[in-house]
Amino acid sequence: MFSKFFKIFVIFSVIFHLHAQEQTMKNTEWPFIVIRHASVANKYPAIFDKILDIAHKYPGACDEVWICAAGYASRDTLLKAVPPLNHYHAKCDEYGIKLSFQQGITVGHGTSPEFMKKRPGLFPFEPDDFMRDQNGTLLPGQLCPRSANVQRFAYEYTKTVLEILKPSSYWLDDDLRLGVSKPQECFCDRCIAEFNRQHNTNYSRKELADRIFGPAVIEPLRGQWAAFNAEAIAIYAAQSRKAADDLQSDCRLAYQSVWANAFFCGNNYRPLLEALSGKEHKSVGIRPGALFYTEETPRSMIHKSMSIAREAARCKRYGFVGSICYEQENYTRKVLHKSPEAIMVESTLALASGCDSLSEYYYSSDNHEPLDYYDDFSHELSQWRPYLELVAASTKRTRLAGLARFLGSNAYNHNSFNLDDNNDEYLAAFGIPITVEEDEPDAYLVTPKTVQCMTEEDLPKLFAKPVIIPADAFDALAKQFPEALAKIAPDAAKARAHLAKSTETARLIEIVNGQPVIPDKPISDEIAPAALQYGACVAATTFGTKIGIVHPFIQFPTTTRRQAILDALDAISNKTFPVRLDTCQAVRVLPHVDGDGKVDSVTVINLSIGRTRDLTLHVRHPKMRAPLIARPVEAAVPAKCFYDEASDNLTVTVPRIAAWKPVTIVFE
Repeated sequence: MFSKFFKIFVIFSVIFHLHAQEQTMKNTEWPFIVIRHASVANKYPAIFDKILDIAHKYPGACDEVWICAAGYASRDTLLKAVPPLNHYHAKCDEYGIKLSFQQGITVGHGTSPEFMKKRPGLFPFEPDDFMRDQNGTLLPGQLCPRSANVQRFAYEYTKTVLEILKPSSYWLDDDLRLGVSKPQECFCDRCIAEFNRQHNTNYSRKELADRIFGPAVIEPLRGQWAAFNAEAIAIYAAQSRKAADDLQSDCRLAYQSVWANAFFCGNNYRPLLEALSGKEHKSVGIRPGALFYTEETPRSMIHKSMSIAREAARCKRYGFVGSICYEQENYTRKVLHKSPEAIMVESTLALASGCDSLSEYYYSSDNHEPLDYYDDFSHELSQWRPYLELVAASTKRTRLAGLARFLGSNAYNHNSFNLDDNNDEYLAAFGIPITVEEDEPDAYLVTPKTVQCMTEEDLPKLFAKPVIIPADAFDALAKQFPEALAKIAPDAAKARAHLAKSTETARLIEIVNGQPVIPDKPISDEIAPAALQYGACVAATTFGTKIGIVHPFIQFPTTTRRQAILDALDAISNKTFPVRLDTCQAVRVLPHVDGDGKVDSVTVINLSIGRTRDLTLHVRHPKMRAPLIARPVEAAVPAKCFYDEASDNLTVTVPRIAAWKPVTIVFE
């Protein structure tokens, strides 16, 4: 019955887009599919008209388009550049497509004088308006957001666009930041003076820079400086809110963010988003992402998706973020940079990681591609849309479940200036369900970097959940907090000592009442146990949780080392960890769990150039016992599964997944 209903739903969805797209757009505050078009509308209006025709040709391929104008533009320049863009309103209205605007330059990308010379009609900036690096050197392509003149520029730019174009939404570019990599942050006299005033200090530029960029692994001044930077870019964003309040209060304001894992710009973008939201707490949008992956290195999208998951989890908690729109970055324009289908796979990963909408492939006037390429892309997107919407719907109503790296109180004081850690990325690429700390994980992962960022006060929070820790991280933790760890996990040292025995015998060893419990049989009888390099030991804590100690992680885990991690996860969670993929395959597994802990969906993406085997997926506490297997561009079919009522465990057989393709197991 459910299967028939789902098929009818999919068919209706397609018909809906075919016959009522315009009405859909009018009823949707934040669109699902956005196409960013750089400056094509300005430079090649005939081409942009054809692009809109293509979008209309394929129902559901485009809900909103972003156009832009000159970068560092004075009001006089904008008064000439923006009015011609009004031409597109009529066609967009006819096609049910929202017309919106992207401010392509805010405080600036460039750092060379040549960058400025290439931009005619510049707003009259003075040297004092530009950032200075840690040595005091002026950065001519980057504006200081604390400058009153820059703030006037921000207000005038937004005001001029809104009064002429009246866009549905207004997106600030991701160059609204104070550096993504050192030393490109603002160390001008104005910023240093304000930082000293706020913190009641008297740092010189050199003293401040030496502390922030010094060799100390942990430096509290870094977190303070990051928060100060977040305040600066929020000051700029507030000018767009002021202009909207004065001209067009219903215009949806949004920000195109860079990496959530980097913290030069702030510990998070909440101050900026609050500034865009304003006193009336208007709904705002964010486009997380930054940079791109090519089909030369497709697994690098895992790195990007981890940052996206963090940003999405944060924004869901804020309550006033109405759109978390993935940035599909294609600006390099290599030949066949990404096939349309590759873009769809990346979009699936982004949605399953926490985004609820998509900013997709766009025409670039600087790197022309024939319009039949765009036709192919729009056709592909139209076909995939029902599947993408299905994934997004589950994401919106759930949390991303799994194992998350514990960050530690000093995470934003670390000398790496980011939250990246290869350990969780390695696990994510090999079928271990990985999430982020901000998304209420089911268990914590501790790595050597985690230990560097921890304080003793973090231990109770860490051990409030089950914990997986590799031996090298455990040794560091025991060295750093010997007494506190011994109190919380008195048998953990014994578990660590038995890891060698576990490896020798290929058995998961659990310490019970101070004594090791060793199973009769190894985990495999195919070869000598010691050759398997399996190792997992578990001990209880005084918090009623358990800690699992495993081998140090390596970039390419073997099958049995991966199994040891899965066995440890089951042991510390009493086999309640949301999903377990027993088939060893290079896949990303993304389970979504509702507020009652029931599995709502599981998206599995094949990360291999070859198809998978049939996959055996164990789903704990499913929302229903008869899930569907949903594939892109195909009708959903009932899943082959077996339900164990005693354990509330559903074993699902996922049929072979083609190379670089996703499948979603749907429980609602």
